[in-house]
Amino acid sequence: MKGKIDPLQLVTIKPGEPSFMPKNNVQFNIPPQLLNERYRDVAKDMESNLDNEVEKIPVKNITPPKFKKAQLLGKTEAFSVFSPVHKEYVNELVKLFIEAKDKEELLALALYARDNINSQLFFYAYSIALSHRDDTADMELPSLFESNPDKFISNSVLFDARQEAFVVPPTLRRPIEIPEKYTATDINPEQRLAYFREDIGVNFHHFHWHIVYPTEGPAEMIVKKDRRGELFFYMHSQVLARYNLERLCNKLKVAEPLNLSYTHPIKCGYYPKLSSSSASRTIIGRQDNIYLQDIARTATSRGLKITDIETCSNRIRDGILQGHLINSKGERVFINNDRGVDILGNVVEASSISINRTYYGDVHNTGHILLAQIHDPDNEFLEQPGIMGETNTAMRDPAFYEWHTYVDDFYKLHKRMLAPYTEKELGCPNIVVKNLEILDGENAVTDTLQTFWQMSEVNLSSGLDYVGSGAIRVKFKHLNYEHYQYKISVQNKGEPTRGTIRIFMLPVQDLSHEKYSLEEARLLAIELDRFAIHLPTGSFQITRSSTQSTVTIPFESIFPPVVVNEDGQDLSFTKRNIRQVHCRCGWPEYLLIPKGTTSGYPCQIFAMISDYSQDQVLDDPKSKCSISTVFCGLRNSVYPDKRPMGYPFDKETNRNTLQEFLRPNMAMTDVKIKHFNEIKKEYKAELVKVSKEKGKS
Repeated sequence: MKGKIDPLQLVTIKPGEPSFMPKNNVQFNIPPQLLNERYRDVAKDMESNLDNEVEKIPVKNITPPKFKKAQLLGKTEAFSVFSPVHKEYVNELVKLFIEAKDKEELLALALYARDNINSQLFFYAYSIALSHRDDTADMELPSLFESNPDKFISNSVLFDARQEAFVVPPTLRRPIEIPEKYTATDINPEQRLAYFREDIGVNFHHFHWHIVYPTEGPAEMIVKKDRRGELFFYMHSQVLARYNLERLCNKLKVAEPLNLSYTHPIKCGYYPKLSSSSASRTIIGRQDNIYLQDIARTATSRGLKITDIETCSNRIRDGILQGHLINSKGERVFINNDRGVDILGNVVEASSISINRTYYGDVHNTGHILLAQIHDPDNEFLEQPGIMGETNTAMRDPAFYEWHTYVDDFYKLHKRMLAPYTEKELGCPNIVVKNLEILDGENAVTDTLQTFWQMSEVNLSSGLDYVGSGAIRVKFKHLNYEHYQYKISVQNKGEPTRGTIRIFMLPVQDLSHEKYSLEEARLLAIELDRFAIHLPTGSFQITRSSTQSTVTIPFESIFPPVVVNEDGQDLSFTKRNIRQVHCRCGWPEYLLIPKGTTSGYPCQIFAMISDYSQDQVLDDPKSKCSISTVFCGLRNSVYPDKRPMGYPFDKETNRNTLQEFLRPNMAMTDVKIKHFNEIKKEYKAELVKVSKEKGKS
């Protein structure tokens, strides 16, 4: 944000350093009883020796809270959001932060908790609280990779970054490059997808979605959101579809569901090359062809048997086939309707709003635990859980997509039980879509979308402890695409009205170049955009840029600009624009379309206009954040679309091809996605010239 930094933002900076140490030329003046006993005398001496340029922020004097559960997790132990035990710790902290009377009390509580409990547990609970409190929702936090770079960047790069910061003056520092293929060689075919699985923005999206839609915290205020269960299914299903398109572009078969069996190995291993800064140890990997086992770690999972997951899964499948689930009172809850998917989603990813957690278990989360602890299931070697145990790292692992294919099968089975859409449900009175065209950057009609590599820089100074001041940059290579526009020619034969435009991309053929049927293609369809628009009487054209997509968030929302002055000082925080915590939820804009191939991967783009009178939920949805509404909804509001998520491709159809599926209010066009295997753009740090007098602003 431009101007003064809110003290609550500074709490997450340099998470491994004690709270009393100066950060961004600011120091918290913390009452002695809120300091960790080990540092009380040290903090007093440091405060007396600081120069006058360090701003001192007074902290409210409160009675230190007593943690009944959260303090049970050691400061150097691994935290897992999927652990039922750790969820109880999160609940305690979130409740404490949410119930703080004002921001001053919240700051005091946060600083005390930061120094006295596990840092990963603290950061997760604190992020949930800030995103749900009315007085902090507009506040921008450091991106997760800024404050916890060890969750995204390899040990060797962080070592080099610390060395650069310690040895080289801020004005002479150079960005450290994250190498390609640092987790595996090309011997492993899954390495072809590393650019997607290990992408910082992809993992940032997954973490942030679970911050906005957590399973922990007060049910009415935090967990019980409109269509939360349906959105859990749809968001993850869309991630799977995107992943599978990337696999097809790289000549790999689509992901298959994980086989929950003691005798069926997980073929693909994975070594993340990440470390845990709080635990000071490397996160363990998983070998090829390792077998699933029961988990006997009672401290984190209370024991977990594969047969228990299978039993709960079978109960859920039986309920879907029968058209009803059983709630905790033994009553039938019918789900063979468009809203049944929401109930089902909240059963598969269990929380306080699940209708019968005792009977149906917590299939989604226990699967993550099973895979996260597969390398040391009974804790014999005291190894901490792997990357499947955290939302900010899980999507790096190929097993994530196998597990979520297993979970997604519940979603697809339920949708198969529903009747196809009727002509009325698919139509839009008086509206004819005459043509759909794609325009390139020069507004010329094209049938080719282009992707390429980009080098970008990010700043790690907020997350590297004990390395002093100044920007610490790393640069990394990621996929991007040439922006394009949709040009939709429309005729409205009636009165002026409103409609919702829905745009999807579908693959054309499988690895053998056999054409997909519509039933096969719709299961791999990815939503590109969805927006409401005014439709005047007569013929007209609608032009929409790909960068306006309501599926994605801009590059800068994930990677805030790196801003340094001529003295090398990091000014990134003070030069940012305000962006709500909720607004940082969304798919990375630079990954809107798949990578494609050098020869051009064939796809079809589909656009339709649906009847807004059947779509509308609110007369005028009011939200300061309406960027990625498709995946993230609106804060403190209902989901801004009445139709089932994924409409019109969420249900089976009796048409064989997309062309046969078209109604008057629909159109399609053939495109190919061509990948240029070269770096075509760079996103570098911004150098701001500041006078010597203001050099420490």
